[in-house]
Amino acid sequence: MSLSRALLDARYAPANHPEVRIRAINQYWDFFRKGPLGVENEFFNYSRQVFGSKNLAGIHDTFHNHLTNDEAWATGLNWWAIPRQYGMSDEDLSLPLRMGLLVSHPGNFMYDQFYGPDIHRFAVKAMNDARFDARLHYHGYNDTGRWGVDLSTEPFLKEMNPVEHKIRLLNRFNPAAPELPLLVVFGMPSLLNWYPDEKARNEFDLNASLQIEEKVIAVWEAGYRCAVVPSDLIDNGSLKLDAKNRPVINGHTFSAVLYLYPQYAKASTLAFLDQYTQHGGALMLEGDATRDFNGKPVAATFEKIAARARAKGFSVDKLSQLGIHQSSLRDTGGELEDGSIILTDLGSIETNQPKPFSVQVNGHTFGGTYVGVFALKATASGGIQKLACGGCGTLSRDGHELLRLRDAADILLTQTAPGAYNAVIVGEENSNALTLRR
Repeated sequence: MSLSRALLDARYAPANHPEVRIRAINQYWDFFRKGPLGVENEFFNYSRQVFGSKNLAGIHDTFHNHLTNDEAWATGLNWWAIPRQYGMSDEDLSLPLRMGLLVSHPGNFMYDQFYGPDIHRFAVKAMNDARFDARLHYHGYNDTGRWGVDLSTEPFLKEMNPVEHKIRLLNRFNPAAPELPLLVVFGMPSLLNWYPDEKARNEFDLNASLQIEEKVIAVWEAGYRCAVVPSDLIDNGSLKLDAKNRPVINGHTFSAVLYLYPQYAKASTLAFLDQYTQHGGALMLEGDATRDFNGKPVAATFEKIAARARAKGFSVDKLSQLGIHQSSLRDTGGELEDGSIILTDLGSIETNQPKPFSVQVNGHTFGGTYVGVFALKATASGGIQKLACGGCGTLSRDGHELLRLRDAADILLTQTAPGAYNAVIVGEENSNALTLRR
């Protein structure tokens, strides 16, 4: 479409022909959003020409961190598509959205650029995020104004250094990506195009009625671990179905899909949903689709998809119908894709009082105490493959002592061959002794 025609049609449609305006709005947004994404791609590629292939692209493009504000106009809501080694975000973006950014990029970690005047909030956030392979990107070394706190001051370092020392154990553990059984996909065209529902239109000319962020936060808080991505990832080929009909992004597979608002979906998105449900894919569907991206009627096609959905209408209470389960570590930690787990606890760092725990890993019950962080990957027989533990004293498996340190200390243990391990014990040289039983 020509720009002048698109601008006219985006505001006016002939009587009884809503498809004219629908198509124009959708086409305009598609064109508009290519601008900031093109800049991101050009900068990413050129920086590698100048500095080399290992140059880190290390900043977010989440401008104001919400789906229905000026973000779409500032960045094109291209968060998931910008080229980065790791997902990047800003200002305490909700974990479901950040998990979507994590799986949309090659690395198993993601960074959230964070700031604020409350030092304790840094510590709380750092420990909570670490359960899900997320790390703080500390904002502004000299950010001393109303936005933040000077990162070089004694109070800040006193609070955060002990926290980061424990998190470094997790870095050395090198965890797999978080286990996220549920993939939440929201329809980008539906978010960007409120027409013809005037009541849904907000001051940024977006559809403010969908409450996507509120819904996914409710899912997460109910214990269903999920990643949130837009339908863009279907349309650009990043989100596919594997040979087992499982949704896959960047090698991360999901057990079920919650699709929010398919109205005005592109043909590729409708084909994805059709194929997924035809082969028994677990789908919860919120919203209808009467017209596609170009304004053409698709009600008949969509009705077939909707009839195959396991659950119709958004409901946290119905998520179990998709065959997924709430996390067993809801308030203490996170499960990872390779069957390992991470536990974190800020209180044990602040009080230096070990935190007791009992956790299931690969069919075995492991117990003991830790300070700050605990991460474990175990074999089917209960052997340790990898262990990171702050303030470790003893570790038991199925009620029997498996590991003991003479003096409690931070430890990293990695299996190098059957019966052989590398161990790093943080403390004074020659001050400790490690006993490991099979």
